[in-house]
Amino acid sequence: MKSMTAAVIALGVLASAVPALAQETHSLSSECTVEYLTSAKSACDSVADVSQLKCEDESCHEALHSLVEDEVRQCYVDLGLGPATDLDYYVLLDEFCHGQGVRIWHCQ
Repeated sequence: MKSMTAAVIALGVLASAVPALAQETHSLSSECTVEYLTSAKSACDSVADVSQLKCEDESCHEALHSLVEDEVRQCYVDLGLGPATDLDYYVLLDEFCHGQGVRIWHCQ
């Protein structure tokens, strides 16, 4: 009877953990598509080639938050879009946008 109780408790713990894991995976999976990654890069690439303007552009700024994430960079590679170093430009741009002395609106 004790082993049955332990099994039920373990199942309960597992059942409560699975939805949280699924939700985390789902949020990343929405960013792990060719369409999303292409669109995110285009959001910055379509803005004039001035870093300050890219920082001030809301679409580019939002895209940078994804393009710098390790999981998204790995997804880029896994989808066969190229090496992760293709996204290094966006990491540098994100660092510039969030650096000291840059006058932009900051994320909350």
